[in-house]
Amino acid sequence: MNKFFFLSIGYTSIALALIGIPLPILPSTPFALLACFCFAKSSPEIQARIENSKLFGKSISDWRTSRSISLKSRILATLLISLSSLSTLYSSLSYFLKGIMAIFFLGMLVFLWTRRYPKIAVPPSISSLPNETVDFKG
Repeated sequence: MNKFFFLSIGYTSIALALIGIPLPILPSTPFALLACFCFAKSSPEIQARIENSKLFGKSISDWRTSRSISLKSRILATLLISLSSLSTLYSSLSYFLKGIMAIFFLGMLVFLWTRRYPKIAVPPSISSLPNETVDFKG
């Protein structure tokens, strides 16, 4: 019963994460993290596949280790949020709903751009100190 519950939540979360890739109103990384948590409880094999996937692996690793978001992800999310904002602006929604959506989109952008950038290791030819890391905006 417990395994089935976590498997079903995990599969639902990964489906929402995939849907959330092109939709800025539905962020993909939190759903991928939830899926990893659920699969850790029910199927470590599936958890490992998600954490090692090209699509979610880097984002999950960056978020787990340093609560960071890459510049590429920020730019893509900002572009998609902007497109959603424009489509909302030109929709037939009431001004009240447009205002609520604008506040929501602005909040997402503030959160997105106030997170730290992932750290990368500095190659030995550049750094004189071993295992030194620097902020990387990419």
